[in-house]
Formats: sequence, structure tokens, C-alpha cells
Amino acid sequence: MIVEYMKSMSELKSIFPIGSIHENTEGEKYKVVRVIEPMPATNMASFPRVEFELIK
Repeated sequence: MIVEYMKSMSELKSIFPIGSIHENTEGEKYKVVRVIEPMPATNMASFPRVEFELIK
């Protein structure tokens, strides 16, 4: 799962360190796989994204 956030790369890296585990509101646990740079865009906003992997 990849989620886009309206935050800076440094904020995301401090909130979601790679390898950290987070739980959603349904109780599912996800591990942070990577923080992705925003895509260069000329006429649309692009924000950094975090890729999560579901832990089963």
C-alpha cells in the first residue's frame, strides 16, 4: 500500500522510519518499506509517499 502525505521528506522519514511497524484503525499492522520522493510535476501538486507492507 502506498500513501501520499502533505509533509516534507524529513518529516515523513522521522514519523515513518524504514522498518517501523504501524497499526491502522482496523487493527491491521503495516511495516514501512520505503519513503518515496515526490514526482516532479509542472502543473499538478505532488507529495512524498510512504510504501507500507501488510504484516500477516
